[in-house]
Amino acid sequence: IVITIIIAISSMISRPRRNLPEKQQYRVVVLIPFVGQGPESIPPYFPLFCASAAGSARLVDFLIIHNGAFEQYYYDLPSNVFLINLESTEAMVEHYLLRVVDNVGPDEFALESRETLVRVLTTYLELHPYLLVEFKPALGHIFLDFLDGYSHWAYSDLDIAFGDIPHWMDDGDELINYDIVTYGFGDSDRAYLRGQWTVHRNDATIINQLWRSCEYLSRLDDRFAKVLAGEEKIHFESAEACYSVQVLLENREQVRTKIAVKAFTDVHRDDSAYTHGMYLATGAKGSFSILYKQDNEGGSNLDLPNVDPFWFEKSSYQMQPLQVAYGPITQVSWRKDPTANCMYWVREIYRSKLCIKGVTSGQTMVMTRSQELTKQAHKVQNIPPGIASAPFFHFQEWKRSYRHSQMVAIGDSRHQGGGTWILIEEGIIPLPTKPTQHHTATVTPLGMKSMNAWHALDRSNFPPHPYCLVSGKRSSPPLVAECRWVVSWRATADVQIISSAPGWKNVYETEEVTLALTLQLDSSSTTLENTMHVALMNIKAWRKQPCVLVIFLRADDADEAKAVTKVIHNLLYQEIHDKCLVALIIGTTQDIVSRRALLNMAMDVAPTRWVVTGIELERGLVLSKEASFFCQRRAEIHKKASGQAFILPQFAIQKHENEVSSY
Repeated sequence: IVITIIIAISSMISRPRRNLPEKQQYRVVVLIPFVGQGPESIPPYFPLFCASAAGSARLVDFLIIHNGAFEQYYYDLPSNVFLINLESTEAMVEHYLLRVVDNVGPDEFALESRETLVRVLTTYLELHPYLLVEFKPALGHIFLDFLDGYSHWAYSDLDIAFGDIPHWMDDGDELINYDIVTYGFGDSDRAYLRGQWTVHRNDATIINQLWRSCEYLSRLDDRFAKVLAGEEKIHFESAEACYSVQVLLENREQVRTKIAVKAFTDVHRDDSAYTHGMYLATGAKGSFSILYKQDNEGGSNLDLPNVDPFWFEKSSYQMQPLQVAYGPITQVSWRKDPTANCMYWVREIYRSKLCIKGVTSGQTMVMTRSQELTKQAHKVQNIPPGIASAPFFHFQEWKRSYRHSQMVAIGDSRHQGGGTWILIEEGIIPLPTKPTQHHTATVTPLGMKSMNAWHALDRSNFPPHPYCLVSGKRSSPPLVAECRWVVSWRATADVQIISSAPGWKNVYETEEVTLALTLQLDSSSTTLENTMHVALMNIKAWRKQPCVLVIFLRADDADEAKAVTKVIHNLLYQEIHDKCLVALIIGTTQDIVSRRALLNMAMDVAPTRWVVTGIELERGLVLSKEASFFCQRRAEIHKKASGQAFILPQFAIQKHENEVSSY
């Protein structure tokens, strides 16, 4: 009966099916389970993950298997990134994760029932989602249902920007000649399988079962029985410890393994990524992604922003493997010192087992079925002088300061012919095109081919970005902010459209300028009508050019919110023209709502290339009558410019006849 239920539920889940073409014998699927509590738990860098993953679509698919956390994720996904919704954490545990104990018979099971383990593990995962990384070695068995049509499966993480993975896999040599391949960062005093990128041959009998001897997984029932009995506390089990021992030591006669040094990381603050940034480019056609940075050795005189942005599309790069081995193959010596501590982050019993000696960061290690671990030097070729490249960049430190829309929200730039982005510690920004190139966008700023298609009731016309209105600091890890309230233009429950701007269908995207305004109101405030009056004065001064007004209303309850909303409707009814979009967000929170997030919302929905911001309505600031004409004239002058912004001087300061500041 249990098996029947599992099959029935699994069959209802939408998942990719790959019928590989005759010429594509190999294809990799990356399995990433995710547990979160709503859209607030979606990492702000997930759009970056997707945009970079898209560049490897010719070889790699990415499956994000989640508990419903991504239900309100509105970005368009690349063709090789799939969100698999299991609808609840309990469903993920019951129908998938519990497959790790499928060899434990009823008489051996340490808990009173499997339902008990489902309940306990569900609770722990929702409190500590990071525990999911413990299951990485067994993902090929757990999610066997999703492996049809794939020659290989892999595990990875979301805090990663990917480059040209297919080109780094030695033209398929790694998929042909090895059972397991992992990419490291040059920490050459230890041999282990990295949690950020480890690829397995899809072999349900041997390779996908190598984790079985790791009892923290295969006897998950016994582990939690001891926790519930108070005999021990739940402790984190790194997938890089026990599993690496099983593959590299206990089962080495069955497995061909390669440990290559290819990846970038942000753990060293003296790295050029900190001083010059990490570049992510998608090429002229946006057909693939590549990561590069200034080489730490020999790149100090390189003017990286002015390097040909499409250097990697030349035949010299495309036709040859990027990393090649050379020189003699020699044996690697295991330290075999029980006091060694080369893997400080794993449990004590494993800290000395994987320590090695005599290997440098310029050498690749290979474990063949001869049961010997060997090393050989490697070199990178076909990369321009002064540039370093890699298949991926793990930003485990930078993610602590990455925020929703902190700089720009990266989307899939391929519909506009590719582009180059610079990833830095605080976020990601676009690299401006060269001055000789004109602004030749083929779509409107809202992503439509023409504003004639504009209709505010169709929320797909709005930006997909999430906006974090309220955030706070986590207690652990320190210095990491967490978002506590996310809204989106596309979520009708979040944002009410009060004025739908039907006149946007006739907007000239490159010649007109949008005025972006934000306003925060308190339903109990006696100045509500006066503040709304200031907003309307600015809209009137803008002389029927496009405008956006995003209002946040703080109300104590639904009845109060309804009454104040009616007041706002009445104030706007006679004053708002048909080129002004007005949106209302209602909340009961007493926390500070981010003005920057509201401003980002207003700017992102602007229908024109140029946007004017910075008018603080709460201070009573009102634009002069000349401001609209001046901005429109500057937009006309810069119509064909390649830049992204220009600075306007302060227009003038004067006193309004009603004692309202004007500029």
